[in-house]
Amino acid sequence: MSDILCSHPIYSYISTLAGYDPVRTYYVCAPEEDAASLDSLARFAEVSGWREAAQQRGAVLVMPAAPGGWDALPDTLLMDIYLETRNRFQTRSGKALWGRQGGLWCWETMICLAGYRQGAAFAGRALVRCPNLFAATALVEGAPADFRAGDQPSSHWLVKNVGGDYRKRNRDIPVCLWMWGSQEQTQPAVDYFTRQEGAKPAEVTIAGQTARLWQPQGRPAHQVAVFSGGPRPGPELTRLIAGELFSHAIRWKNSPDGTLDRIHDREEFYHHPLFTRHTVTANDSDYDFFVHLPARMDREAAAGLPLVFTVHGRGEPAWMFTTKNGWDRLAGETGEFILVSPDSPGNIWFLDRDGAAFPAMVQFMAEHYRIDTTRVYLTGFSNGGMMARETGVRYPWLFAGISPWNAPRADTFALRREDSPAMPDRFGPEMEEVLAGFTAGGYELPAWFCYGDNDPAAAPEENLMLDTLLRANGCTGEAVALDSASQYPRGAGYQQGERFSTVVYPKADGTVPVAVTVMKEMPHGAIHDQSRAAWRFLRRFRRIEGRKDICLDMG
Repeated sequence: MSDILCSHPIYSYISTLAGYDPVRTYYVCAPEEDAASLDSLARFAEVSGWREAAQQRGAVLVMPAAPGGWDALPDTLLMDIYLETRNRFQTRSGKALWGRQGGLWCWETMICLAGYRQGAAFAGRALVRCPNLFAATALVEGAPADFRAGDQPSSHWLVKNVGGDYRKRNRDIPVCLWMWGSQEQTQPAVDYFTRQEGAKPAEVTIAGQTARLWQPQGRPAHQVAVFSGGPRPGPELTRLIAGELFSHAIRWKNSPDGTLDRIHDREEFYHHPLFTRHTVTANDSDYDFFVHLPARMDREAAAGLPLVFTVHGRGEPAWMFTTKNGWDRLAGETGEFILVSPDSPGNIWFLDRDGAAFPAMVQFMAEHYRIDTTRVYLTGFSNGGMMARETGVRYPWLFAGISPWNAPRADTFALRREDSPAMPDRFGPEMEEVLAGFTAGGYELPAWFCYGDNDPAAAPEENLMLDTLLRANGCTGEAVALDSASQYPRGAGYQQGERFSTVVYPKADGTVPVAVTVMKEMPHGAIHDQSRAAWRFLRRFRRIEGRKDICLDMG
């Protein structure tokens, strides 16, 4: 369909499959003659296969018009269009994430770019100018020739307020780029985009197509590939780009410029041998959850291990979320716990609707995996962080500790009351009743909270549950700031420990059952080091059946 959603004329198409899950946005810059009008863009969307690709993969397709030619347009155009339109595309499937009022969530992490001929040259310039915007880029029969914008400071658009020591330029930001064209066209872009990586090209085969690939060791998402031959522009090439490149690329929102990574698509994750799918029923609803055993362990070998729940946020299903925060890698590295990643109905968690699923999952894991039920830990991100803290105080006898990350201040009762992005300033009466029951029960519940210093959705000063947990855990002393260099050193496996700033709340005996960590230059996101830090904190605690206090496991 053609519409007027922003100040620049665009053709857009919204998949009828787009709904609860995060929505990819495909930006396609057509050849100049096809970008001359909205009508010609609509025809190109059809004959090139991009409309069909967007439909099949639940994406939003955006094609800017260039009636005066691509050279007349600023290289920030796509960033401007995204910022203007990302909350304005409405669902056609009848499904939309709760809190979006029927709008689709076009994720900052999954913006993809393709360009053809003159449109490819423009798309390449946009990539040079705004490399942090795109998870993946494909250029067909065209490439950038002007790289001067690479010397400009990064826009760090994901983090508004960076520290004074943040000095990244556009040329320093890794990209994921595939190109089709002559060596004369593509070589300047290869030279520019690979100069920081030091990688040597290798000849590879991707989906049956031969390519030269530049890829630093250990960083599969950072890549530049140049294809020789292969299909001509059209539906076959579009299916290759959408299916093999765009569907597996993501730029996680966890730093000023994001972090490139590769992910499974839904079907791959559901059939992955390392993530076993099970289902429990609670409150007449079915809940899928995925069990990940440590590397080289089967169910028998893993019996007796602790259990860690990692609970996804709003709009981020288990197939995307499970590998995001590094819990699966840490389980493999340490061999110390079994990981469970549950899915919620409609991709959002509410305590009154979904809380009962957690006792059911714990019981299932005790019966079928023979977990150590004295060491069950509940962690979650964003809406999953809200769920972690609420489920923890609702069922404290189940858990030896909780770790909410980036959890907004409100409670899920209030979140469920109205399909609105607004967050109440305080807990509602239902949540206050749950907290009163927790306090009256006399349970201890260790907690490790984590926040980003540039997170617009959650802030440590808005932690409405901190005082309750300090009292419950007997934390009567003053908060103590930890030294990040000694607490999170590279020798202990941390890669970005300098971003941590942690205060702990000790008991009279010196035990620390509550801690709050703030991550430097962090938006609403998370890094793998947080899993490592959370596990180091949580694994010390054990809840013996029938006891309300927490035992410290010195082993």
